[in-house]
Amino acid sequence: MFLRHSIFYFFARGVPSLIAFLSVAIFTRLMDPQEFGIYALGYTSALLVSSIFFQWLRIGLLRFYQECGKEQRAILISTIVAAFCLVALILLTVSALIYFINRNVLVAIIVVFALVQSIFDILLERLRSEFTPVKFGMLAFVRSALMLLGGVIGLRLAGIIGLFTGLITGVALVVTFELYALAPHIRLGRADRAMVLRLLYFGIPLTATFAFASVMGFADRYMLAWLVGISSSGQYSAAYDLTQKVVVTLMMIINLAGYPLLLKAQAQGDTDGLHKLMEYTLNGLILVSLPVVTAFIVVPSAIVGVLLGADFRQSSIVLLPWLGFAALIEGLTIYYFNLSFQLKQSTYHQIWIVALAAVLNVLLNFWLIPHFYELGAAWATLIANFFALLLSFLISRKQIRLPLFTSDSSRIILSALLLGACLTMLFPVLDIAIASRYVKLTLLVVFGGVIYIGMNLILDTTGFRSHAWSEWTSRFRRLKG
Repeated sequence: MFLRHSIFYFFARGVPSLIAFLSVAIFTRLMDPQEFGIYALGYTSALLVSSIFFQWLRIGLLRFYQECGKEQRAILISTIVAAFCLVALILLTVSALIYFINRNVLVAIIVVFALVQSIFDILLERLRSEFTPVKFGMLAFVRSALMLLGGVIGLRLAGIIGLFTGLITGVALVVTFELYALAPHIRLGRADRAMVLRLLYFGIPLTATFAFASVMGFADRYMLAWLVGISSSGQYSAAYDLTQKVVVTLMMIINLAGYPLLLKAQAQGDTDGLHKLMEYTLNGLILVSLPVVTAFIVVPSAIVGVLLGADFRQSSIVLLPWLGFAALIEGLTIYYFNLSFQLKQSTYHQIWIVALAAVLNVLLNFWLIPHFYELGAAWATLIANFFALLLSFLISRKQIRLPLFTSDSSRIILSALLLGACLTMLFPVLDIAIASRYVKLTLLVVFGGVIYIGMNLILDTTGFRSHAWSEWTSRFRRLKG
């Protein structure tokens, strides 16, 4: 079931993420570093607002939906809607006051963007909790496509303000459609105060964790804008977004597939099944992320030459290896080691771990950015993420002893090392023989994919080759018989 869900969510989340990935390539060609810096700061501000004020509702829905019967699920949804409306009203009132004081329309737009995006995230978590990856993927795909289309049109018509207006319109269209279908199940009068307290008790520690994680993830670009300039922040944001939208998204897909199954196994008291699912989770995370990180480290110039605009390429060649490795460490911390805290409902541990890492990141940025600019911010991110992983590992051992290293893990690492060696030898040859950077990257992807997948099949990583062969031979016997 884990493999099937992973494949479903790969298409359900992978295709929409591909569109988001393409948006970086498109926007870095339509905007200069200064404009992209403003866009990146505004976008991350909206994500920060969403994390601080609405993350507790999203993760509470995911955590308790499976435990509720049909009647309790209706109460849970109604409670979440009522709580969301109350918080949204407060935020809109504050943003309106800010607008009347200084006439800053961008602040109001960012708040509205955070609201519609938060609604969409909550709706997606409901679909995830119901194990409906097909509809999950369709909504995510349509949202991403409409956001990209709306963003490009808005940017052309009205600059940065138009860009954010287009993004909001794209999300709002999907949200309106899905809310219309969900409306019959929502009864605000059935909102339960005790349910709100339960959501707060479970969600506030995780919300604080996400808020500190956002500080750790976004502080670098704010500090670059402050200490160096908005153009520097734009340069850094392009490389950072590229690694996040590939490495962390791939790892998130494994989490999307595995986390509900882990909760189900725990609820059923299936200890052996839970341990096996943890092994699948760890191996799945490194299986999908290591080849991408390897490519970021070995052939960054081939990647940025195609995926980023000309104004962003030079700095990204230097940044990509460091930020790619940092994204790998971040994904392992969030989607694996933090599982022990969530399964044991002791999420308060995550607060101080991420808080310490966020403080470390800010201090390192103060120290490194004035001397090394964007590269200093990348080093600060890497060190802070490694510090968070180390703390999560040490504390998680007292909660649930997560599997750390299996024979499959060693096979995956060996395959990634072979991939890196082959790409290192192949790229100089292609760089001399082929002029088109698009053809070079395509050949590297095809060749690298064959090497990595073939190596894992030869080594029978996760037993996929043996299982596939057994299935094929059994079907052949049935047909022959």
